[in-house]
Amino acid sequence: MKLLAAVDLSRASSYVIEAVHRVAMATDAEVYLLHVIIPLPSIAGPEFNPVTEPREVSERYLDEQEQLAGMVKQLVDIGVNATALIVQGDPVKTILSEARRVDAELIVAGSHGHGLLFDALLGSVSAGILRRSTLPVLIVPVRGL
Repeated sequence: MKLLAAVDLSRASSYVIEAVHRVAMATDAEVYLLHVIIPLPSIAGPEFNPVTEPREVSERYLDEQEQLAGMVKQLVDIGVNATALIVQGDPVKTILSEARRVDAELIVAGSHGHGLLFDALLGSVSAGILRRSTLPVLIVPVRGL
């Protein structure tokens, strides 16, 4: 079995990692741990003053790569066959396209439980995955963070 687990690198990711560990050990699954980087908007014009310097962006991406590598190592150290993936794009579309690309049979993602108003106004990645996925989806509830 192959599963794709989406992590946002927040403290909530530890809940997703725990669920992935349990599923992988029960099914001998091959795990793809995915972090989606949301691209910075490209704004151009005479008054454009970038808030973030390119060096800061590259340092952030490097930090995210290291965090994801640490999560993969954590899984590998406990006997899970895990691979890190970092892809830039829209989170829902990217998670679904990467699941297809690696031929996953299950998608695992966390739900922060922000509430109905938050989800209605801003949308929810986990809700978007549930609505659009043709694969089974395991949503890991994350509360109290």
